[in-house]
Amino acid sequence: MQSFRRFSSTQAGFTLVELAIVMIIIGLLIGGVLKGQQLIENAKVTATISQVKSYQAAFHTFTDAYGGIPGDLANARGRISGCDDTTGCVSGTGNTIIGTPTVFWDAAPFASTDENFQFWKHLALADLITGINPSAVTHAWGGISPYR
Repeated sequence: MQSFRRFSSTQAGFTLVELAIVMIIIGLLIGGVLKGQQLIENAKVTATISQVKSYQAAFHTFTDAYGGIPGDLANARGRISGCDDTTGCVSGTGNTIIGTPTVFWDAAPFASTDENFQFWKHLALADLITGINPSAVTHAWGGISPYR
């Protein structure tokens, strides 16, 4: 005679409904994390755009106030407060071009007297931007160039 085993109704395991609920919860968690990452990236982009617009406004304010381009202002030492030997600030050529058109930012850094370098000094000494040290003589970000 064969013996049959009977399964009781208290058998351990998960039903399809329970598994579906767990999968939905995991999906919602993953979706929330991805949405959070997207919000963080959007905030970074928005902050960068805002900073660029503030530099643009500072540039236009400088040209209106001083009648020249920052970094290129021919009489910067006489017109910008604090533009002297102690800050390493120099006047530009006044030719309405910042720097030399054939020079690009590459492995060879600009000299501290180049208009490209002086651009940020002039804006900072005119109190139009913050976040840089106008007395810095290095090209490091946060030194004479903005942080971001």
